Amino acid sequence: MKLSFICLAMVAPLLFVTACGPTSTSTTPPGSGPAKIKVPDKVKVKVKVAYDSSEEINVAPDPASYGNAHFKLNVSADRPSTLFFSLVGESDQDFILLAPSTPFDVPGTQSVSLSIYAKSTASLGKHSMEMIVLDYTNFITTEITRIPIQFNVIGYDAYLYSSLLKSGETNLLPLVITGFYNYSGPMEINAIDLPEGITAKPLLIQFKGGVMNVDYPVEVERRAAISRQQLTLAFKSGGMNFKIKHDIVTTPYEK
Repeated sequence: MKLSFICLAMVAPLLFVTACGPTSTSTTPPGSGPAKIKVPDKVKVKVKVAYDSSEEINVAPDPASYGNAHFKLNVSADRPSTLFFSLVGESDQDFILLAPSTPFDVPGTQSVSLSIYAKSTASLGKHSMEMIVLDYTNFITTEITRIPIQFNVIGYDAYLYSSLLKSGETNLLPLVITGFYNYSGPMEINAIDLPEGITAKPLLIQFKGGVMNVDYPVEVERRAAISRQQLTLAFKSGGMNFKIKHDIVTTPYEK
């Protein structure tokens, strides 16, 4: 089995797992049979793993690792431990999973930031793999658990070029949409969970592939709060859905 100490994954229910023993082996004299290693109690560790979001993980493939997905795990252990996370599956060679080794202090839960990068060889659609949680404490590698994961490789990605909104005006938010594998087709763009005083209608476009610049109209009332808030844009095209989130800054109304 291929194990690489690079990591990631998808939504799973809260897990409570117990170490099952070390994966290392030991050399024994000829004829004596395989070595049996008794795992002392102090090596066993209880770990809780949970995702902090129920949203799907979407990643766009790109040779330069432009398309990537970021998410977080909430992990706790019953004693000081050093954990690693590894992504394995039939197509794991098409992905790079990044996460730091995680030393834990007791008690408490630690938030672990993870990133996944899809190579240009990754195929579009859903990918089902496993994330292995490994404990590396006292120089013994122990497999804690395996978590089934799913994430989507999408045919396009989007970036909000500017986030400045003027009160009392119709603002055109500049979007840059990048397609992969010559992906093209009808696309719907929709702002959701807008702050009070800001409105926007769904925008239907014909995405032509490659790199496309799109202006998304957003109405800002004069009374809109002057603040920095988060804007969420949802994209739908060809059965693929994904979201981007970006901070927006609302400026005062000018006569």
